[in-house]
Amino acid sequence: FTVVRQLAAESKAKSAAAGTKTRRLTRVAPGLLLAGDDDAPIVHLALTLPGGTLFENRPAASTLCAAWLGSGTAELGEEAFWTKLEDCGAELAFNSGANSFGISLSAPRRRFHAALKLAGELLAAPRFDEGVFERERERLIENARCGEQNPVKSAVCRAKSALFGGHPYGRNNSGDAASLAALTPEDVRKFYRSMFRRDRISAAVSGNCSEAEALGWRDALFRELSFVGDAPRLPAPPEFPAASERLDFELPRDQTAVVLALPGTCLGGAPDPRTDILIHTENGLASHLFHRGCFVFYALTSDGGAETALRLLRDEAERLGSTGISEAEFAPAREAAAFEAESLLESGGALAETAALDLYYGMEPEAITGRGELLRGIRLKDFNALLKELFSGALAHSVAAVVHGTAAAK
Repeated sequence: FTVVRQLAAESKAKSAAAGTKTRRLTRVAPGLLLAGDDDAPIVHLALTLPGGTLFENRPAASTLCAAWLGSGTAELGEEAFWTKLEDCGAELAFNSGANSFGISLSAPRRRFHAALKLAGELLAAPRFDEGVFERERERLIENARCGEQNPVKSAVCRAKSALFGGHPYGRNNSGDAASLAALTPEDVRKFYRSMFRRDRISAAVSGNCSEAEALGWRDALFRELSFVGDAPRLPAPPEFPAASERLDFELPRDQTAVVLALPGTCLGGAPDPRTDILIHTENGLASHLFHRGCFVFYALTSDGGAETALRLLRDEAERLGSTGISEAEFAPAREAAAFEAESLLESGGALAETAALDLYYGMEPEAITGRGELLRGIRLKDFNALLKELFSGALAHSVAAVVHGTAAAK
């Protein structure tokens, strides 16, 4: 049972100041950051590797790799490995992103060395049990098929596919049923081996440890690994449709989904902090606004409301690219983005993962912990300039996808 009470306006500043802990990231070595914290006897280690959808050798290889990697070590099967890890009180997770692959480990300080040794054995020689491969592939295929029956997800996938053609930006991050079914175990093994490029792996440690310990743990882990050559190149920029397109489909659902996809920002470098504010400016659209290389606006409606919804989405994109937003819209969105950035610093695990990813993009330590302050310093004039750059003329190359619900009519 949880109760959340909104603070009175006059209490917010005092409460925020009292509850905020200053976090400081130190560059211990090239590619390694540390946020020391002796409040709790726990250590978090996060790694970011050059993997993900943009670098995979076959579509969906990254997603399946993240699911399959935990099948044990050369010496320990899946159940034995996770039992030993749980005996350390540790958590180990893998995450496939757009242009990165994340690995995170958390454990009590007194058992961290043992947990790190187990993680190192797994990363150095993953078991890659083929029975587990089939099990995880079937699970992901079933998830993909369920997603195809979701009006919004289906519309987003269709719009992105039309917007990008065969470019990796147009792929479904979690893979579609066809691409998952086409993968072989060797495809995934090959992708896994390709990620370990020493010049592009970033690491961050958060928790109860010294700089020397953080460096020692990172280096001990790296000594277990086999590295390959230089980091892979990003794919060439996509070519967008020469004119706007519209796609109409049907699903046996009560609701109709309307999606408008427009060319967005390229991936590979540090993100523009102003885009954090854009997510909150659009409020309810936030969860679907950003996809790799594009902006996605969506609405759920009845079938009779599809044309109105699409017109409103186009009007919003046109407004962003011409007049921009007002101060009344901008101020709360900027504060929400700053609050969200600072909230990430409160959790040791989230801080380690965020720091490793931002370091992977070339950001400096002070830019990571000072992101909230940086966001609060952005002016409306500069924000609207970004909107004009991103959205002016974008509708001419957009793709609209309307998935019509047919169940209600029946």
